[in-house]
Amino acid sequence: MRGGGGVTPVGLRPPFVTPPPPSLILIDAESHLVCRRAVVAPQAQFTGLACALAACSQVMRIAQWRGWRMVASSSVLALHIGYGWITVGFGLLAIHIFAPARLGQAAAVHAWTIGAIGTMALAIMASMMRKHSRRAFASSVPATGAFVAMTICCLSRLLVELLPGDGGPLTSLSGTLWVVAFGLFLVAFRRMLIPQI
Repeated sequence: MRGGGGVTPVGLRPPFVTPPPPSLILIDAESHLVCRRAVVAPQAQFTGLACALAACSQVMRIAQWRGWRMVASSSVLALHIGYGWITVGFGLLAIHIFAPARLGQAAAVHAWTIGAIGTMALAIMASMMRKHSRRAFASSVPATGAFVAMTICCLSRLLVELLPGDGGPLTSLSGTLWVVAFGLFLVAFRRMLIPQI
């Protein structure tokens, strides 16, 4: 979270980002404490309340960045969507703790791993490759397709938790889209990854 919270707003330029308020330090600290509490007492009601508060504080953080103004840059928008999955993960974990019969803990885990880690990994790699190769930060169809595929991958995996009867096809769809996302990423950045002879 701390790394994502530091990287995500970097792609934005004034007037899109206001100076970070001191409360962001508290949001980071709170979120880390909630994660530790979830490991020590995963089913405690207080942990559920802490997760709900962490989700709310992360929403405040994302709103402060105003990343929706960067729709023209798919890499920057993907950073914000990836970070948004952290918020979703906290919310899903809170729902699981308060209503375990309705939602499994795996929903939160997949929001964090597929959603946050998967999306942000692609977006950060795309941004760093363009930066270090001194290429323009222009959007490309394959790169945008990779970000969209990763987002749908996460959504379809979360639906497995909500619709267990349809789990087989949705899990297959999710796995396929994971491979498609990284395949499109390789297509988009093949010239930067493979030296031209």
